[in-house]
Amino acid sequence: MIIFSSSPYFKKIYETLSDAGFKIDCLITESPKPAGRGLRLTKNPAHEFADEVGLSTSFSQPIAGSFDLGLIHAYGKIIPQNVIDKFKHGILNIHPSLLPKYRGASPIISPILNGDKKTGYSIILTDKKCDTGDIVAQQEIDISDNDTHDTLREKIMTLAINDLPRVLKDYLEGKIKLRPQDESQTSMTSKVKKSDGQILERESVRSAYNKIRAFSDWPKAFFIIDGKRIIVHSAIMVGEKIDLISVQVEGKNKISFLDFKHGYASLLTKLPKFVRITEE
Repeated sequence: MIIFSSSPYFKKIYETLSDAGFKIDCLITESPKPAGRGLRLTKNPAHEFADEVGLSTSFSQPIAGSFDLGLIHAYGKIIPQNVIDKFKHGILNIHPSLLPKYRGASPIISPILNGDKKTGYSIILTDKKCDTGDIVAQQEIDISDNDTHDTLREKIMTLAINDLPRVLKDYLEGKIKLRPQDESQTSMTSKVKKSDGQILERESVRSAYNKIRAFSDWPKAFFIIDGKRIIVHSAIMVGEKIDLISVQVEGKNKISFLDFKHGYASLLTKLPKFVRITEE
């Protein structure tokens, strides 16, 4: 098996499949990129782990030879048909949504932003388009009112990886009937921009809270007050109000909202009305 991934979850995928008796021959991953103040070339988490266990890695998609099965998770590149054709059983893709809903770049952020109550994972047979292949397996999970991008991603991936050995075994033994995606139910997501995190005065309290949860990883939700970006790191919703827990004035350190109230009292009255300003 060859895995295409640049994700921190590659470690868990590798260990789970190896423990179940699957042989992983190679990791195809993205090449090291400049990072940090010194712009040092840095390996992605999948690449780092592959080095730790002595797994062969490559930065180019395989073009010579034939292969048994491929698996994709968070690889970041479209795989052309001439590469797909080299895999006897195709290439399966773990996608963190209930396809065809939320195809594209932000399938975990989008259901939180939209206030969905459920999401899940899909394992699909890769084709030359984006997230359009036949469905091999799907599993649904609930989205709690306190789920953030990070907690929801963990729930989805934990479920998907735990199910993976069973799904692959049944697929390779021909026990799974592939199901075409219902194109009438398709929705697409787009790449998130930093500006998407801005919370506006005219938004509903629910919309604002969903942004805080959805953008907990990046770009973070924020207010702009007197030209200052006030970044929200954590908050809870109580009734029709939002209680801010930790915030950060851009360029400064992250602080508790209590410390923010003491240090930036002049900005408090300019926060949206749905932010609760409580007395100590």
